[in-house]
Amino acid sequence: KMGNKYRPLLSMQNIGKVEIYGGEIDVNYSPVKGLDIFANYSYTHSVIVDYKANTLFGDVDITGKYLTFTPKHMVNSGVTWRNGIVNVTAVYSHLSSQYMDSQNSPDTDKYINNIPAYGIFNMKIWHTFNSMFTLNLGANNLFNKRYQDASSQYSIGRYIYTQLNITL
Repeated sequence: KMGNKYRPLLSMQNIGKVEIYGGEIDVNYSPVKGLDIFANYSYTHSVIVDYKANTLFGDVDITGKYLTFTPKHMVNSGVTWRNGIVNVTAVYSHLSSQYMDSQNSPDTDKYINNIPAYGIFNMKIWHTFNSMFTLNLGANNLFNKRYQDASSQYSIGRYIYTQLNITL
């Protein structure tokens, strides 16, 4: 059960043939020294083109349906600012909705069958000492957005971390 809705029990079975293709584009721009602006877009098309349904077990033909847990669209964009004192990176990430069942069923009053689209902001601040130590402080899901991921789990919320890198 997820929230107040049920999630159907599923059994996994191999699919005969899938058509998968896509593309990705990256754009990077540095208008001034120390400032980088970047964006990335990915598109994935993933359709089942051959499936042998076992009607003895009540299988339904899913030929022509989209693969589960595969977002069609992903976007990442952000900015990095570097100076002699502190460096900062802020990134926005967006994933489009994803099917959780092979029949690509819509959500109903009782069942949740799709992972809704979501977007989150992440941020990291860091400083390098003596070119050997780099201390990071970061936050994933900066605005504490509640979302469901591909493992069908809800996000843990804002995640703050520190990291120390040592270069020898």
